[in-house]
Amino acid sequence: MSRRESPIRLIRQAGIGAIMLATAGASLAQPASDAASAASAPSAAASVASLRRPSRLDLNDPSCSPKYPNRALVAGAHGTTVVQFTVDEHAKVIEAHIVQSSGVTREHRLLDAVTLEAMAGCPFYAGQDDAGRPVGGTFTGAYRW
Repeated sequence: MSRRESPIRLIRQAGIGAIMLATAGASLAQPASDAASAASAPSAAASVASLRRPSRLDLNDPSCSPKYPNRALVAGAHGTTVVQFTVDEHAKVIEAHIVQSSGVTREHRLLDAVTLEAMAGCPFYAGQDDAGRPVGGTFTGAYRW
């Protein structure tokens, strides 16, 4: 797949970090333990194709930018936190979790928590199926510290 066709894209780069997003059916640097879940990705991609308008989130909203925690900054902690969100047909987050941590230290866990909290605060918008009914979706995003 060429860079232009990739479902994974850099959405916004601001300040210290960068946010990337993959819609359902795509993946961002999955750990080896997620190999089984990656096998289900083609079915997720097929379900996205039947949508009139897929669910989306607005990463340009200022509430989506996590603030670099001072403790992590002083410790020099950096890395990429990958998070996954599932939203319902009302665009409410019903599940959010860390897919890949930015590192192993206490400061990295702090970066992960701040990323999850900030990205969960992003505005989500429900999609529509072919019949015009609202549908939810799953998003995987990465924040590079």
